[in-house]
Amino acid sequence: MLPTLCAVVWACSCMTALVFP
Repeated sequence: MLPTLCAVVWACSCMTALVFP
């Protein structure tokens, strides 16, 4: 898995967690 793609997935997951606590 590419580090950049991993960072994008992590960022999306983090933002999703903030939007849907």
